[in-house]
Amino acid sequence: KMRNLKYYELTHPMIMPLMNEIISRGHHIGFHPGLNTCNNPDNWRAEYEYLKSIAPVDIRHGRQHFLQFEAPVTWQIWNDMNMKWECTLSYHDEPGFRAGTCYPFSTFNFLTRRKLDLIERPLIIMDKPLVQYNLHLDYEQMRLIAMNLLDTVKKYQGEFNFLWHNNSFNVKEWLPYQKIYHEIVSSC
Repeated sequence: KMRNLKYYELTHPMIMPLMNEIISRGHHIGFHPGLNTCNNPDNWRAEYEYLKSIAPVDIRHGRQHFLQFEAPVTWQIWNDMNMKWECTLSYHDEPGFRAGTCYPFSTFNFLTRRKLDLIERPLIIMDKPLVQYNLHLDYEQMRLIAMNLLDTVKKYQGEFNFLWHNNSFNVKEWLPYQKIYHEIVSSC
């Protein structure tokens, strides 16, 4: 049984215009499967088919919810569904290079000993761990960590993938940190 943590229905009248606006700006609509999908192809497929049935574009990339990831099963599921890339591989509780790189790379199923067509785009930093989970950093500490990671990625001409949750905007506790988001975006 799938556990639904959505705060809205994809069929809500506001969703399609929002998707079209995102597409018109040249951005991606990504797939974000829920809990119990990282190792369950049937749950993953059911959620993906639902999104495909209403999405105005072909969706071939995304990230697992809560960064749930089980090597090599999660990659194999994404690969079997002909996804192009995903960006789940990250630490859930701290920033950094979990994959040891800032470059997109081909995935591999070490059980079948086969290279997959799916590309992993490592996620370098996420907002929540810096403030809420373990680190509880203040503004300046968070800014320094984010900018140091960004500078490292730039030095090696890599790809700086970061996750700033939409519910981290316009919320009182997160208002001071919005400047960091804007600094990251303007520096990329």
